[in-house]
Amino acid sequence: MGDPVFGVVIRPVDEESRPIIGADLSTIGIIGPAADADASVYPLDTPVLVYSNDTTKTKKLGTKGYLADGITGINDQLGEMQFAARVVVVRTADGVDVDPAIKLQKTINNIVGSSLDNTGIHAFLKSVGMLGVTPRLICAPGYTGQLANSVNTLELESGGEGYVEGQVYPLTFSGGGGNAVQAVATATGQADGTLGEVILSQPGAWYSTPPDVVAPSAGKRVTAVEVEGGGSGYAVNDIVTLPGGASVAVTTIDNAGAITAAVLASPGLIAADAAAPANPARDVSSTGSGHGATFELTWTAYVAATYTATVAQGANPVCVALNSVLDQLLGHAVVESKGVSQVDDENWRETISSKRLIPISGGCKVLDPVTSDVVYRPLAPRIIGVGVRRDQEKGAPFHSWANQPIQGRRRTGPRHYLCAHRRRQ
Repeated sequence: MGDPVFGVVIRPVDEESRPIIGADLSTIGIIGPAADADASVYPLDTPVLVYSNDTTKTKKLGTKGYLADGITGINDQLGEMQFAARVVVVRTADGVDVDPAIKLQKTINNIVGSSLDNTGIHAFLKSVGMLGVTPRLICAPGYTGQLANSVNTLELESGGEGYVEGQVYPLTFSGGGGNAVQAVATATGQADGTLGEVILSQPGAWYSTPPDVVAPSAGKRVTAVEVEGGGSGYAVNDIVTLPGGASVAVTTIDNAGAITAAVLASPGLIAADAAAPANPARDVSSTGSGHGATFELTWTAYVAATYTATVAQGANPVCVALNSVLDQLLGHAVVESKGVSQVDDENWRETISSKRLIPISGGCKVLDPVTSDVVYRPLAPRIIGVGVRRDQEKGAPFHSWANQPIQGRRRTGPRHYLCAHRRRQ
């Protein structure tokens, strides 16, 4: 017997037809430097839509860097009756330095770019508005395998004072080497007024020494008060509010109601870098009818919390920065190690945990179209080309790219790539 029912019961049946909303998940995004590219066609940090069979545009990428080679590698993988891939190209600046290692670091920093300016990999986010397409298969050929020293731990030395419980305060990093990309972290105020829990959202990169870490002071407050002018009309226990949110309690008055003595009731609070209100501080308001009193206030900064950072070899900066961009694009990126040795590849692989990164052991040997020499080139664009081919063959991006032939190569690098991955939105 069913439950008793009073009134009307509506039981919706979830069998209504719904339209299928299509989405192109096979648009490629490729990023990197190309020093001899035509800047009028490929402005820096700007997404440019290219069909991979458009030789007029692809030739304007020049021969330096890996962008032109990447498009060649993509074309090599296209399947039957698949004449071109749709590619969004973002050209970034080459690093400038006489030291090749520092030049490489600066080049990678330019690829990482800034979310505030939509430069580097963040430029892909402009594709929807500028080009009407969304790149969802991303690669930065040649620049995802370099590991960088980054912040490993942040140790609290002193919790400071005056912090608001639950409020989040940014930590500032500086130093650590001339080319360091500074880490980003925040700390949360605790019930006892100290700073406690730390969240390291970006570990930074290229530290040669541990960076300095500075926590903001909670601000300035009044620590001493003296009566300058007593005013008139006050009563004992009146609370007098002063500039900066400080207040005093009246303890003694004369016959005219002028304040002769008062104690600090509330210390107030102003920003640590703000100028203290000028003395004498004048009565802003009072709980009684008095007026005109002035005070000499002593403002003192709260003691800031202190932290000590340690650094260790960490993830590749491009791999770290890709995660948030890929989440916004609902995309994936093929990232590759340097492919030098199994130990190096495994160390690099241990730094990757994102579901949106497809890690492979990097490198393959191809024939240079200019010199006819066998050269070592990034494998990532070629794997993405395999993915585009599979999407064309199967009609949906849910089929594994594994165990597929890689065309246009003489052989892979020292280790064959491992890529058993099904893409999902």
